[in-house]
Amino acid sequence: MRNISVDAIPGEGRAPVQTTPPMGIVFQEAADTPVVGRTGTDLAGKDIIFSIEPGGMIPTDDGASAGALMMIFVESALSGREIRQDITITGTINADGRIGAIGGVVEKAYASKEAGKTLLLLPKENAAVTRV
Repeated sequence: MRNISVDAIPGEGRAPVQTTPPMGIVFQEAADTPVVGRTGTDLAGKDIIFSIEPGGMIPTDDGASAGALMMIFVESALSGREIRQDITITGTINADGRIGAIGGVVEKAYASKEAGKTLLLLPKENAAVTRV
């Protein structure tokens, strides 16, 4: 589990990701997708800043499975609506806006449970129910 925060500030429609430890290009693309046209909001005068830190020591990471969660954070930052802290979501964001499949479902379920989450939302392609 990682600590993620998102701020919407005056800017030029960018989505920089500030991460500790450094994340890769795929992770930056996961941040760009929700910002570039998926929110239904004109972002021409705003930058969406993602700040991400791990909950503990982890190696350098990369991947797109945080796309759905990042989209929720963008919507929250733009609307001012709070996010429930007991629920989390995983999934990629496809170019057409759909949430796509991820790997490591069991590991993500265990991490969610350890972080105190009561519900983990999964993509439709990962629909098999597993209780941990």
